[in-house]
Amino acid sequence: MANAFLVVFPRWRFKEYMRAGCVGQRLRVLFGGPHQSAPSFKTFGVLPGDSVYPVSVRSGVMHIVGRLDLDRILPVTRYLAMRFGMPADDNFPWWDAVDRLLAMKPKLLPLLPRGCITEAAVGKGRTTIRFDRAVPGEVLERLRLTSRTGPERALRYLENGQLKSVQTLLGRLYRLTDQSAEEFTQLYARLVHEAEPKKSTHLAATASRDSATHSSIRSGWR
Repeated sequence: MANAFLVVFPRWRFKEYMRAGCVGQRLRVLFGGPHQSAPSFKTFGVLPGDSVYPVSVRSGVMHIVGRLDLDRILPVTRYLAMRFGMPADDNFPWWDAVDRLLAMKPKLLPLLPRGCITEAAVGKGRTTIRFDRAVPGEVLERLRLTSRTGPERALRYLENGQLKSVQTLLGRLYRLTDQSAEEFTQLYARLVHEAEPKKSTHLAATASRDSATHSSIRSGWR
């Protein structure tokens, strides 16, 4: 049975995405590793077929950045080889290549790993990246999280529908209980409908631009 997970975008990542103009791009990959800023999917039991909701919390309000339905989880070197034609070699300094790409094309940021990354969770990109899909306080009050080793629990530091701290959410992927996953699915569908009435047209245009961009940069990296 597929599960749904929640992962928090650190504030610095939100700022990077805003500066690079990534709002409206398709969410096609999320990255994981050994550190708090990008927790490992495999460590927290995320599997192909599961859904991951990256969220951003600002001024106590949680916003759903997007929804990624996972097709597969790859080593980051293999992902970069498949997507950008980089050598599938553990000794290849991919972080330098990523920096060069971003210097030329900052809007590639959502597709590229930053920092100490080991995994790429890849999906089909059915939704777009946005930071204005607010989760109502009453939904946060009902939200229940669980893990493979711990009991079900509510959000901590929640007061009057606002999150006063996200410290206990950082560095982990939390599985939503079945009831919370269903409510989140319905909420997200409503938010997407309200915010993106021309979604299909936008995604088609984005797909065309992405294809042209990727074909232009798949060249020699050595």
